[in-house]
Amino acid sequence: MNKSILLVLAVLALSCNQPTESLDTSKQKELFNKNVDSFKKKFVAGFKSEDPGLMMSLFADSLKWNNPEAVSGVYKSKQDLSEAIDFYLEEFDDITFLNDVYFGGSHYSSENEASNSPNAVRIFGDWNTVHTSTNTNISHKWMGIIWFNEDGEVHQFIDYFDVSGLALQIEGKYSR
Repeated sequence: MNKSILLVLAVLALSCNQPTESLDTSKQKELFNKNVDSFKKKFVAGFKSEDPGLMMSLFADSLKWNNPEAVSGVYKSKQDLSEAIDFYLEEFDDITFLNDVYFGGSHYSSENEASNSPNAVRIFGDWNTVHTSTNTNISHKWMGIIWFNEDGEVHQFIDYFDVSGLALQIEGKYSR
């Protein structure tokens, strides 16, 4: 009798440690890789080839963009992003993105429920370029968070970098 009770308790204890839902992580990983590849082939390659149309093809018409200079929670449009990209392409040459790493979903969050969505991608890396008019080499760390919709387009984009550090490098007050 004691062995039966111990067996039942052991089975119950083991069953409590099992996941409650089954996730098809191979499909999620495949979608995550597709999203990362799309970012690289459109956004990163678009900067390198100076093709704003290629870059903008990544973004949905309904894009909500929060840029580095923006007030938190204030979003700009796809048109605003397009104008910013045109500015960077005019002001800088040889734009490359190096040391890039990508993360999808989040297991923990202070804002929302945890998510395993492969459509939310965090990106970290270093943008390197040459300021056109001063011929100054520029390098800055960058972080972006992008959310893809079902059509494979980015519908929300937040990017972060030290705008003042970029200006100081152009002025020659700080070098890499």
